[in-house]
Amino acid sequence: MKVAVIVFFLGAFLGGVCTYYYPEIDTNVTPFDRNGDGAADTQYIYRSDGSLKLLKMDRNYDGDIDDETEFDTSNLPVKEFSDDNFDGEFDTRTIYEFGIIKETLSDLDKDGEEDLRVFYNYGVMKKFEVLAEGEWKVVWIEK
Repeated sequence: MKVAVIVFFLGAFLGGVCTYYYPEIDTNVTPFDRNGDGAADTQYIYRSDGSLKLLKMDRNYDGDIDDETEFDTSNLPVKEFSDDNFDGEFDTRTIYEFGIIKETLSDLDKDGEEDLRVFYNYGVMKKFEVLAEGEWKVVWIEK
């Protein structure tokens, strides 16, 4: 009897720890083959409540994920990471607000720091900046 009680409480403790550290257990991963080559190019990952959590895409069909978009529980995009030069590393980060693009940041020279920023207002590009000689320079701004 003592062993059964200890095992019960140990299981309850481990279950609580797992629930605390992994609150969103993905219950459904749906692969999709967009180009018909037999390999999944797109993965839709859903939360246990049925809302879309993550969309992963292989945009150039080389087998590597080039784009990951995270969604909130209302299925609106929150942020996106993309590998725009297909070198295997994400170099562009896009931020969304209420599902509408707000800002894009890119590391074009692969030094680990962003050197291109694009700002949007209600999804429309408003300002385009590049990092040159350690300073942000406005290249274009909507007038």
